Amino acid sequence: MNEYVGMYCVHKNSLTKTIEADTLLLHIDEKELILSELKWNSSEKNDFYFNQSKMNLGYYILRNANPNYRKVFGWINKKPRKTRNKLRLIVIKIIAKKFMYQFLRIK
Repeated sequence: MNEYVGMYCVHKNSLTKTIEADTLLLHIDEKELILSELKWNSSEKNDFYFNQSKMNLGYYILRNANPNYRKVFGWINKKPRKTRNKLRLIVIKIIAKKFMYQFLRIK
């Protein structure tokens, strides 16, 4: 494969608001497979992977009315330890942010 192309459109009926957790997590796993083909150093690959994971998981959790946390953490628990710990921290921060937004909206 010589080129990697992606395009995203964010709008009020965005798929990510209703996407199933399995589909989102598969999407992140596919990005990881693409990374394995790139001639980037491991630092660049890690930065890209965690930034993409943070954006995708954040968008899913913050904008989905009922995110499936069990699936997300189940997926994280299958990752290697180093990756697992960093992903857990990312998701916990996103969940805390979601609850803070909900708490502040109630008042």
